[in-house]
Amino acid sequence: TPEKRPHHLIKAYRQVRSPMPLIIVGDNPYNDDYVNQLKNLADDRVRFVGTVYDQGFHQLCHHCYLYLTASAIEGTSPALLQAMGQGAAVLVNGIPANRETIGNAGFTYQEGDLTDLSRRWQELVDHPGRVQAIRPAAVRRVQEHYTWEKIAADLAALYQELLG
Repeated sequence: TPEKRPHHLIKAYRQVRSPMPLIIVGDNPYNDDYVNQLKNLADDRVRFVGTVYDQGFHQLCHHCYLYLTASAIEGTSPALLQAMGQGAAVLVNGIPANRETIGNAGFTYQEGDLTDLSRRWQELVDHPGRVQAIRPAAVRRVQEHYTWEKIAADLAALYQELLG
């Protein structure tokens, strides 16, 4: 969907020198025009794989070089958390929700800035050691802050505090 900004990813990727493909996961059966616009924007390195759930999504995240999201509107993104939990290095739009989600366990680019996205993306393509080094931090971040046990305990503590 437009608010997830895959068009930003495709436009920025056109400036990145890399033989690695850009895999676009997801679909929009309600807006064929937008999907066609994306496909027309893409070069031959871009692959559209449609909607992928569960184990298939986990496998994509576990084996990807870099997980990217350009989304303009997020809370705590379940897809981003799943990617991090699978050990993916992440590069995300620098909106507050994404920065809060990744902490120091990923990379950001300036909010909505395609030039900065291309620049940061190229840096990460050119420096695989940085990408590899952040992967364990992504897994730790999810394990420390985003397990159901942690979320339930934090919610129970908040209720206790509010009840006095």
